[in-house]
Amino acid sequence: MLPFDGPLVRDLAGAGVETLIGPVAVVRRELLSPRGLGRLARAAAGQRRALERLCRERGVALVHANTSAIVPAGLPRGVPRVVHVREIYAGWGPLWPPYRRALERLDARVCVSASVRAQFEAADVVHDGLALTPERAPRAAARAALGLPQDAFVVAVLGRVSAWKGQDVLARALAEPALHGAIGLVAGEPWPGQEQRAAPLRDAPGIRLLGFRDDVGTVLGAAD
Repeated sequence: MLPFDGPLVRDLAGAGVETLIGPVAVVRRELLSPRGLGRLARAAAGQRRALERLCRERGVALVHANTSAIVPAGLPRGVPRVVHVREIYAGWGPLWPPYRRALERLDARVCVSASVRAQFEAADVVHDGLALTPERAPRAAARAALGLPQDAFVVAVLGRVSAWKGQDVLARALAEPALHGAIGLVAGEPWPGQEQRAAPLRDAPGIRLLGFRDDVGTVLGAAD
């Protein structure tokens, strides 16, 4: 079940995987307030009811949440629940201990790195695998394709535009006098409905927003 239509839906359909579009209660920083937490709790309750009904109808044997940002309370009861933890929760302060306990009440936690695993009493580490290894495009061709000067120093960040990902850190670094003339490539889109996340980057000196890219090799090839 995915929250909206997109490339992954088509990829899964091509592999013969049934995909449903439905409500997904996801923790975001802007929801970490009394009013936001109330909205999140209501969304989680609705998601849990929908998933429990689906589990009964389909005889589901296991539920796997592909990110720990899915609110644990929104996962269905009565079936084993596995959560894939890709996040590090530094900076959550007093909110992290209760959220960690909620994750630890699930049946299993699969962490993508030892650093992520260190946040829990018990969890397993399974590193992410890639279906392919992107090949760097030749530097000159990649820069020509992206309209970049051949002699500039270029840094690339690939990933969803989010406060969690640190594109703002790159923007602040490029504003330093010592990096005048350097270019920062940001390849990725904000979460739908969060387009304002990209607004500060548009006016940041040296930043070029590329949007979603499936030609990762071009971005890598253009970067130093």
